Amino acid sequence: MPIKKHLLSLAKTKYSRHKSQSKFRNIDFLFTFEEWYQWWLSYGIDKNIDQKWSGGNRPCMCRIGDRGPYEISNVYFALDNENIKDCHKNGKANPQGSKSKIKFRYGNEYFTRNDFLTKYPYLKEYELRFYKLESYDENNKKESLKLKKQWEKIPYELWWETDIGCFPTLKDAADFHGLKYSNLQGKFERAIEGYKKGKKIPLPYKKIKIKRIGSLEQYIQKNSRYIDPYLI
Repeated sequence: MPIKKHLLSLAKTKYSRHKSQSKFRNIDFLFTFEEWYQWWLSYGIDKNIDQKWSGGNRPCMCRIGDRGPYEISNVYFALDNENIKDCHKNGKANPQGSKSKIKFRYGNEYFTRNDFLTKYPYLKEYELRFYKLESYDENNKKESLKLKKQWEKIPYELWWETDIGCFPTLKDAADFHGLKYSNLQGKFERAIEGYKKGKKIPLPYKKIKIKRIGSLEQYIQKNSRYIDPYLI
């Protein structure tokens, strides 16, 4: 004798599918079956009937701002094409949510699509192609290493930095603090040579510091052919 199907078996199947998809996307699903089924009925859609929808006219249960769980107070009714527009507007265009594979990077940081657009909302959708992980290749890295060698050969331009501000010469800094330039000159020259060799040498006067104008990172970003260069 064949087993009789539950009167709402199709609706229960669709409910279970929706719940499983939410779990896969790492989104909480707080609807009971009765709440979920009645919600759809309130919009004239019986989930126990197998209906076919064409194009972007498929009805959707959407979360407000594409954030938070699926629950009665956090969802609204919309058609599929409206839902897609809202997803892009909210920076949540990745249908796999936070469990999607990491496919984008910016500098030395790696992101999912959603996290990338959340952290850098000023980047337009079409610009994402520059930040695909696959485009971060060996040529990008080689160019940055080449620029590093160039940067190391550039004569050092130094600021003389104090708590008050930066000065173009040591004499300016010394005069401002009422110090005798001739007493500091030789000591600072030895400190500068050590600084250029990457050694940390104590400065003779703690209030005056030496600082290179422009970092390696800034030089690479300015001179690289890549919109998102490899940062050493």
